This record gives sequence, C-alpha cells and structure tokens, in this order.
Amino acid sequence: MSLIKTVAQQARRTNVVASKASSSSAHPLGGYNENKAQLRRETTAQYYRDHDIHNAAKKDSVRLKAAALLFTGRIPSDIDLIRSAQYLQSELPVRLAHRIKGFRSLPFIVVTNPHILKVMEQYIRSFKVISSFNDGRMVKKQDQVEDFTHLLEILLDDHGSVIDDLTQGFSSCHDHVLDIFDGDEGKAHELVQSFLDKTLTSRLGIRLLAQHHLLLKDQIGKNSRYFIPRHDRIGIVESRWKPAKDIEAIARKIRESWMFHCDNPPRVKLNGHTEAEFPYIPIGVDYILQEVFKNAFRAVIEAHSNSARQMPPIDVTIAVNREDFTIRIADRGKGMKSDVINKIWRYHFTTARGRSNYGGVGDLLSMANSNEKELAGYGIGLPISKAYAEYLGGNLEIKSMSGIGTDVYLTLKHIDPHKGHSFRI
Repeated sequence: MSLIKTVAQQARRTNVVASKASSSSAHPLGGYNENKAQLRRETTAQYYRDHDIHNAAKKDSVRLKAAALLFTGRIPSDIDLIRSAQYLQSELPVRLAHRIKGFRSLPFIVVTNPHILKVMEQYIRSFKVISSFNDGRMVKKQDQVEDFTHLLEILLDDHGSVIDDLTQGFSSCHDHVLDIFDGDEGKAHELVQSFLDKTLTSRLGIRLLAQHHLLLKDQIGKNSRYFIPRHDRIGIVESRWKPAKDIEAIARKIRESWMFHCDNPPRVKLNGHTEAEFPYIPIGVDYILQEVFKNAFRAVIEAHSNSARQMPPIDVTIAVNREDFTIRIADRGKGMKSDVINKIWRYHFTTARGRSNYGGVGDLLSMANSNEKELAGYGIGLPISKAYAEYLGGNLEIKSMSGIGTDVYLTLKHIDPHKGHSFRI
C-alpha cells in the first residue's frame, strides 16, 4: 500500500479530517478542502476532548544543542537516519501538542477566527498523523524511514502558510482582543506577543529539525525536493558558512527588486571580518537579514528619492569573536522618532483600533495587501526577526538617530562547542 493511502487512512481514523473525505483524494491528510464548516466543528470538538494531545502536552520538549547537529551525519549512515527519524517521531508530537495547548489558552472568540482556526486544525492533523504513523511504533527499517521522511515533506508544505494565516487572523480579530481587555492596548499586546513569539519560534525549531532530517537523507544518496548539492553541509549546518556571502546575496536580491521602482537604489558596502567562515545554520539568519535589509532599503529610498545626488550606501559591518558574531546594518534613511522606536517590536494588530496604523518604520512594512507586498513585507517582520534571534541564542537591537539614520545589530552565538555554549533547537 502506498504511503499516500496509508497516511490518508491513518488521518481518517483519527476523526480529525472531514468524515466525508473522498477516498480517492491524493492529499495525505485527506479532506483538506472538503466540507470546511463540518471539518471545523469536528476539529474543535476533537481538540477539546483529545486525551492524546493533553497527555503529550504534559511532556517536556527535548531540544537538541545546535552543536549536536555538527556531529550527527558527519559520516552519513543508515543508522544516523533511523535515529533522526525516531527522535522526530517522538519529539514532534510533543512540540505540536504544546502549541495546540497554546491555542487553547486563547480567548474562544479569537481561536474561532477562520484563519487562526485553520492553523490549529493543521497542528491537530499533523499531531494525529505523526503520532499514529506506523501504528504508533518507532520506525526501525529503512522503508519505514523513507515513508516517514516523505510524510515530513508533505507536512512542511502544508504548514507553509502558517505565518500568513496567523497574521491575517490576528489582524482581523484585533478589535475582539481589545474588547476582552476593555481597550487596554498593553494587555492586548502582551497576550498576542506571547502567543506569536512562542508559536513562531516553535515553528522555526520544528522546520529546522525536519529539514535537517531531509537533508541527511539526501546525504546518504536519496533524492528530495529539498536537496541542495553541497559538500560542505551536514544536514542544515554549513560547515564553512561565510556571512559575507549570504549578506551580499540577500542585499543584491532586494536591490534588484527595487530597480523596478527606483532608478538607482542604494548600494551595500561590506567591511569588517568579510573573509570569516565558521560552522553555522543559516536558515533563520537569512530570514532576519532579509527583513532588516527590506527596512534599510526602503528607508533610504524614501528619504532620498527627491535628491539629485547618489543615494547614501547601506553599510554592513561583520565582527566575529570567539563566542559570538555581530552583523551591523547601518542606513542613512533619516532614522525614527522615539515614539516609533517604542512600537517597532509590536505585532501590528495591537496598535490603533480597526486598522494597521504602524507609524514610522511600521508604515514601511504595512502594505501586506498591496501590489508591493514583496517589497514592503507583512508588518510583522521585525517582531518575528527579534523572536528568531533570541531563539537562536542571540539578540536583535536597533539604535536610531532621528534625522540621520538607523543601525541594526544582530548578535548570535556560535554553534561550535569549542567556542562556547551553543543554543538549543
């Protein structure tokens, strides 16, 4: 029996998917787009009575040190792949259950928002499918690992829209959150900030672990859509990561995007330890750099678009120390006022009632529904970036001089155990 049919049957047995899902559906989770109203009712009811989720949520998550990934798969073997699959098979349901419990902590009127409910449904279905895989028994054979790995690929795709859905969901129910706290913006912000920080960093951790497993599979000769033909990788770890190379690539891509809107976008100048290279996991860092560069380019272009002179460059400095490294991105985009700086780490839906009134830098990111979505971002890029940086054992700081420009400092710890304590994933 094929994996697709097997997983579809497992999903139907959990009663999480729609009871009327077509038996011929090619989607492994089954019934995803059929009878949505029925599915939501069943999912919500199942969620509140499910003992498996409740019990899993009581368990502690076992987070791996990033340094451990340096040694797992250094010499790829079937044993490493089986152990990786076994770890994920036991760990992912626990992490998913923790986040499902987080959804339960939200006010009912919030969790029943269609966008937020959709994400909760995805988490519940993923929990059921993973925990019931191989009838709940640990994988021990290569063919079982193959099926489990294929399942992970499918689930990664299914969860690809989580950030968009949560953004839309909390934005649309912003007034309800305010009403719950009698209009107290601070308390509303605290509720949403705590929930999103935990949910999105947990999502990052799950995706890092899943992609690490997929790439390990590639290293022992298997094929995957996530395959990256590199000889200096151990799963998601680049054994000789060069920050300058990634910075140049990300900056170049954003600059090229701006060329459709601006004749001569600012250039990026690199200095400091530009030749430094060391083991690291670039996935989360690349997201942060992209968001920071979006802000920097837009700030400079808006501040100098009416000037006949060449736009001032965006200066990037790399400083690599024994225990950590820092990337400073400095623009001359006129900076931000103090009232704006106090709000830049807030997710956009906790500002003005009924609208996305970001102010200052937020205005540069608030066009999520416009034709400039790719350039302007989602309005939550900086808060997510800060949460990611802290999850990766570091920090993201902003220092701005109103009328001059803004400096962003991204500091992260090394993962090499010889250079200090690495973070946990």
